[in-house]
Amino acid sequence: MTWPSVRITTPRGVENVTNPLFQYKFLKFPEPADWFPRDTFLGSLPNTVRYPDQNNKSQNALINEVLATDGFFLAQDVVGSPA
Repeated sequence: MTWPSVRITTPRGVENVTNPLFQYKFLKFPEPADWFPRDTFLGSLPNTVRYPDQNNKSQNALINEVLATDGFFLAQDVVGSPA
């Protein structure tokens, strides 16, 4: 999740595309009012953010650090949990 774009193979050949796991731009913005109230954090952004700061800007370096250290334990919890 650290790359803003990724290379994929398409029928037209290899292309660079926006990585939706890095940031997803909502197709309909603003969202319909009944999805998220517009006066809230979730309803006010045209795209997803990762570990947002006070200005709703992604803090990619910080979240990558957290995922690198805590991600292993999260995966263990998911894999090790009873079905």
